[in-house]
Amino acid sequence: MQSDDKYFNETYDAVLKHCEDSEVEVSFPKRRKVSQHLEENWQKTKKDEIRRKIYYPILDSLVQGIDERFRQETTAIVTAAVNMFKLDITKEEIAILSKNFYLSPTGSEGEIRLLKALDADKTL
Repeated sequence: MQSDDKYFNETYDAVLKHCEDSEVEVSFPKRRKVSQHLEENWQKTKKDEIRRKIYYPILDSLVQGIDERFRQETTAIVTAAVNMFKLDITKEEIAILSKNFYLSPTGSEGEIRLLKALDADKTL
């Protein structure tokens, strides 16, 4: 978590410097009278407010997007492998397996055709 704070602090300082160089005014949270229940969620500085309302939600979205993407990619690989073993694989699935396992798409396609032909001969 310390590295997150370090990265956030560096980013925050860089943004403040950029705002200063661009003559953009940065407003800081105004202290208002709030109920005791809300008191614990109050950000004391603009930096705390940005960290809580912007930085952490963006990090959460990025992590969730990465998780979702890799889950979809893994599912596609598993589905392609299952279909390959069934000898019922599409060209798109061959491309997925070729990309992830460094196989020749044309060689794989030819081998599948041979296995299908061999399987057809056995059933006759």
